[in-house]
Amino acid sequence: MLSTKFVKKEKIANNTWQFWFDRPTSFIFDAGQYITLFLGKENRDFTICADTGNEKYFSIVTKPGISEFKKDLFTLLPNSKISLQEPAGGFVLRKKNAMPKVFLAGGIGITPFYSMICSHKKIATRVTLIASFSKKKNICFEKDLEKIAKENKNIRIIYTISQEKWNGEEGRISETIIKKYVPNFHDVEFMIAGGEQMVYDTEDLLHSMKVKEEKIRIDIFTGYV
Repeated sequence: MLSTKFVKKEKIANNTWQFWFDRPTSFIFDAGQYITLFLGKENRDFTICADTGNEKYFSIVTKPGISEFKKDLFTLLPNSKISLQEPAGGFVLRKKNAMPKVFLAGGIGITPFYSMICSHKKIATRVTLIASFSKKKNICFEKDLEKIAKENKNIRIIYTISQEKWNGEEGRISETIIKKYVPNFHDVEFMIAGGEQMVYDTEDLLHSMKVKEEKIRIDIFTGYV
């Protein structure tokens, strides 16, 4: 068990907040891993939202909820002490796998991919992120990711909006959108992250496109309430 201090929270999109904490000296993680935070008698798992090279801070991204845990989290005062378990999880980039990557994100399921892209800004492998949000005001990390993509032509960022008109792709992640931006989709590794229904629906979509099971990896987000 580790201990840290809460630093601040910032609203980064509609109904979406980023919570910053001091990074303990022994806090070592791979981009895409998660931690378990303890508040009162409850705990929740959160994907670490940080560049692995940031030695001072790490963060999580979440939405308000009705649970006692969420109430306690959103009323934390700066310098409050927090207990957490060491980082865990295997939803990370495989160093020995140079296959092009396609990240499929639903809502704040973009978090592990944000961490991966920030931590591997100079990646030589082709990376395509397709992130689906209900409305434009819900998009997270747009400016940061677009800046990184401009500096590394191997990284491509695509947003699609499902519940309103805008000047980009529209609808949920679909076969049409995937084929448009990843025409060689049989030769890539897919990683999917988001809420349970989104992940399973997207996994089924890839199966219907005859993508091999060993080329699909998933991360289901919990702890919304």
